[in-house]
Amino acid sequence: MQKNEYDFELFGGLANLFIHTANTYISLSNLEKSIQKAASLHFTDNKAVYAELNQAVDIIDKNLAERDAVFSGIKTTWEKSQFPKGFSTPGKKYVHGRDQQRNFANRRPDLSFMICDEQALGLEEYKAKLLEYMSWYKSR
Repeated sequence: MQKNEYDFELFGGLANLFIHTANTYISLSNLEKSIQKAASLHFTDNKAVYAELNQAVDIIDKNLAERDAVFSGIKTTWEKSQFPKGFSTPGKKYVHGRDQQRNFANRRPDLSFMICDEQALGLEEYKAKLLEYMSWYKSR
């Protein structure tokens, strides 16, 4: 049996993913508060509204950057001792098939199964719509 010398490094990466998940909940709460504050300022201070919407974009950017950094670290550690999950070799083609059981690691052929629930939140799309709205708001 061969030992994986990167186990603890991988466990540390997974711990960072758990922390990031908790931070995502906090970020979503802060994002909601920021949008709420912008809405409440609409009739009194348009510059403050725009600043608050910029704050909302910053919250999203920081959350996405943290997710990318944490996931990249896990992926890098994994690939020190393993082929990338879902990687075919010349002698063996990788075939992805979902299990009949509830196996979350098999939802996607690569390691992105770890972040697919967060990706489903659609923060990138929300940010794009928010920036579009901000552009419209500024032109008014």
